[in-house]
Amino acid sequence: MPEYREISKEELQHFLEQHKLWLESDEKSGECADLRGANLHGVDLHGAILKGADLQEAGLQGAYLQDVNLQEANLFGADLQEANLQSANLQRANLQRANLREAGLQGARLWGTHLYEANLTGANMVSASLMATVFINSVLNHALLVGAQGLATPQFQGATLEGASIDAHSFSKLPPDIQEAWADKVHFVDLSIKSQADKIIREIEFPPEYHQAGLSILNYFGTVLRKKYPEDQVSVQIRQDGLKVTMTVETQDGQKEKYEELLEEYGLVITGKMLPEKFSDNPPGGHGPKKSTQHGHDSN
Repeated sequence: MPEYREISKEELQHFLEQHKLWLESDEKSGECADLRGANLHGVDLHGAILKGADLQEAGLQGAYLQDVNLQEANLFGADLQEANLQSANLQRANLQRANLREAGLQGARLWGTHLYEANLTGANMVSASLMATVFINSVLNHALLVGAQGLATPQFQGATLEGASIDAHSFSKLPPDIQEAWADKVHFVDLSIKSQADKIIREIEFPPEYHQAGLSILNYFGTVLRKKYPEDQVSVQIRQDGLKVTMTVETQDGQKEKYEELLEEYGLVITGKMLPEKFSDNPPGGHGPKKSTQHGHDSN
């Protein structure tokens, strides 16, 4: 285990304030955030502006980095395993040799991002923007690339995509040599499933104040299905009862499991009014209530 530099919440806040001043003054005052080797495990930096910050070899495992601006930041060798980087701006960031195993990069902007020799095993890059992204010698095994944009432009020399999930349209945009090398090693996703997902979303009505919480719950359900039933044929039902959203998964042998999540609790985490530690140890991006599990047949 690397020895990380410990910093307090007060020190971190000071770094953020000085960095903001540094950016707003065009580098004339304040100072660039120097978070090299910092222990930021599980930290909540939702929406923070860290453009150009130095986060080399920082420990960001399970960090909540949704909507963070990390444009041109230096994250060389950083550990971002299971971090939530949904919709983050990582344009031209340096993520060489970074650990992004099972990180959530849905909708993230990775334009011109350097991911040379990065570990993206199991990373969720659904609908991510990958214009001119550098994946040279990176590991994308079991990554989710469904709906990823700009796949004709990244550099994939030496990259591995064993077991990656991708739709046929997105796969057709990959460079011809990559298509030839990995056509029989990736999992093709039938986008007709998307119509079922759209139907579910239309039938579930999240109040405006819980819209983001509701989307986070649906994302969590998707992560559960991907991790627990990667190759199993299962039927899935998602229902809403007031502020409770329930997913029921039934396997071919009749076993059922229920996952019940509360919009209110998710909303409190998103707004910072409840600590994510209140929830389970392995939710998406470090957030999510505990699941309720039932085995056997269900009358519902």
